[in-house]
Amino acid sequence: MSDLEQIDDFLDQTGVGDWARERLPQDASSRHYLRLRDGSSTLIAMVSEPDASVESFVKMSELLVGNGLSAPKVLARKGGLLLLEDLGQMHAADHIGLFPQDEEKIYLWTVQAIARIQTISPTWDLPLLDAKKARTLAELFTEWCAPGLGQGALESLEEAWHTLEPYPRVLSLRDLHAENIIWRPEKAGLDRIGLLDFQDAVLTHPLYDLVSLLRDARRDVKPSTIRAAKSEFLNASQMNPNDFEKAFATISVQRALRILGIFKRLEVRDGKTKYRPFIPRMVAYLKEDLKHPHLAELARHLEQEIKQYD
Repeated sequence: MSDLEQIDDFLDQTGVGDWARERLPQDASSRHYLRLRDGSSTLIAMVSEPDASVESFVKMSELLVGNGLSAPKVLARKGGLLLLEDLGQMHAADHIGLFPQDEEKIYLWTVQAIARIQTISPTWDLPLLDAKKARTLAELFTEWCAPGLGQGALESLEEAWHTLEPYPRVLSLRDLHAENIIWRPEKAGLDRIGLLDFQDAVLTHPLYDLVSLLRDARRDVKPSTIRAAKSEFLNASQMNPNDFEKAFATISVQRALRILGIFKRLEVRDGKTKYRPFIPRMVAYLKEDLKHPHLAELARHLEQEIKQYD
């Protein structure tokens, strides 16, 4: 049975085989999504590779919904196919593009959602994103962007992350940004923030999702919004401001290195060039956050490699 026949069969079995289908824009993953429509009713079909596990997505959906957050409920599943609740069609990034005055409000609600997420204790073992794993993920930069870069840079990054200890290992969705948020202003409380793309959740530093939100590869966040979101998080977490800025810069640099490596790999290996326009923004984040004194040694290691982007 072909992939298309498997999708048809799954949708027929769930009673939506005759609904209109619209393929949604695909992200960097191998998954794709269909919006199914019957009059005013809509659902989402998530289509993964046949051998891909969707267990993490299903478990995380149940966990988030069970803790008062808005995530797509799983209505049916078969292999790598899921039938999901449709949280809405307005991604936060798209809404902000139309109504830029709403940016700060949406981001502050998202910070509150992050705070709620961090109170959740998963009942199964999740991967740990610690200093060692942070270094491993950043190796994508040396592999694809800077093959001549010695191990000193990665060692410096690992040490910089390690010195953030001790910190609580909290639940992180890992890829939280404005295109993975559905803005639902008609809802109440945290139900306004629809959460997507959480199957790669980890346990890590409390600032990880905040950095992901504010250091968005795809869009510029207004400085006033960044200040407001940081202030909201600081007030809620009671972190020491100096420790906050040190951790924010360290996590931001690690993420920038990893993402630059991913973008280069997508272009060279997979022929996907649509991420090229995001590279200057990631380099700007990298340069800005490497100015933090905590990262002075790492900045020296990366000085020559960053010049390739000038």
